[in-house]
Amino acid sequence: MTARSWIFVLAAMVAATAMADGGDTALVTAVQGRVTRVAPGNAQPLQAFSKLKHGDLLALDKVARVQVVYFDSGRQETWSGGGQLEITRAGGVAHGLAEPQVKTLPLVMVKQIAKTPSLDSQGRVGMMRLRSVATAQ
Repeated sequence: MTARSWIFVLAAMVAATAMADGGDTALVTAVQGRVTRVAPGNAQPLQAFSKLKHGDLLALDKVARVQVVYFDSGRQETWSGGGQLEITRAGGVAHGLAEPQVKTLPLVMVKQIAKTPSLDSQGRVGMMRLRSVATAQ
């Protein structure tokens, strides 16, 4: 196999692994106030247009507000107040938060939202260029 073939095989394996682990579950579409993504030993400020995975935990300050769109259901939740929010595929699970405002978005719109590029650690939108691999003739 050529080096290009190996790169193609490796890229396919990485894509399959990402799909198998469930990938992204939701997208944060708006953040007001201080909202952080909590991980063991680490807390990072959350920004709008960040993608979330099943099991992510968000911490909201008393005056914070966050809006999340879930890819599987088209559910849009707006959470306010102090507490924590656990992200699941079905929707958010509140820990100390009041009930959210909920809307159901059309699935066509949710598919477009799911294509939104995610932010890198510097807050910049990531871009990727794909190139085709020439086939042997």
